[in-house]
Amino acid sequence: MSFIYTARALFIFLATVFAGSMTYFFPGLRGDALVWAGFGLAVSGFIVLIESLIREVYPKTLLVGVLGLWIGLITATLVSKAVPETSYIPEAQRITYAVAMHLFLGYLGAVIALRFVERIDLSSSHLITADDPRLKGCKILDTSVLIDGRLLDMVKTGFLDGIYILPKFVLDELQNIADSPDPSRRQRGRRGLDTVRALKDTDMIMEISEKDYPHIQAVDAKLIQCAKDLEGRIVTNDFNLNKVAEINNIPVLNINDLSNALKPVILPGETLTLTLL
Repeated sequence: MSFIYTARALFIFLATVFAGSMTYFFPGLRGDALVWAGFGLAVSGFIVLIESLIREVYPKTLLVGVLGLWIGLITATLVSKAVPETSYIPEAQRITYAVAMHLFLGYLGAVIALRFVERIDLSSSHLITADDPRLKGCKILDTSVLIDGRLLDMVKTGFLDGIYILPKFVLDELQNIADSPDPSRRQRGRRGLDTVRALKDTDMIMEISEKDYPHIQAVDAKLIQCAKDLEGRIVTNDFNLNKVAEINNIPVLNINDLSNALKPVILPGETLTLTLL
């Protein structure tokens, strides 16, 4: 992340210096060098702002918005060309008309496309894939399953394989729980961190993902979005998260469901020995 911040600062600095020196390279330009430098600073800052906002936009939304903008601009060009060139229309008015038409139809095309973005399905086109094809079908760990600790025993026995993803925001939540003043929560958080450390010592492939979603506050909602982006499965013990994931058509591996499925079957006529303590 520090490289990105350095690149942004360098870009703004170079753009400001270049804009301020334009009066030296182009003597015909009017205005003071400081005015041009301020203009370069404002434009470069605006570009960096747009770039930072684009990084938080989902690829599907960005693609559909650009496509709608492109269709609107093409329509504006065709409409502008349809106006006959007559001598009684001043050139300045023709240019103003063309610019206004491109702004209006370009904006209209992008807005209409974004309004119906949720109805557009690009899953079968393979235009947008998971961030890393290697991670497709990975298992994304939840806070509850790490605190529970039974996942460690399952991994050691070899029943679960593949790539496990531990999102950084889940690890941060575990650390916050471990730092809680409540002794019970603090013990649960430390147990979760111990599970993470023990999992790293096994043969399982566990990667810590730096992917985060600043516009999403709840950790469960971040897990849902992370599973969508990576096309993975969520490993959890949380009943509510399980239901929300099912509503969003995200596969879930629930340790409690597995435990219930592995309960021994008792047939009629069998003898049970109970020990009461």
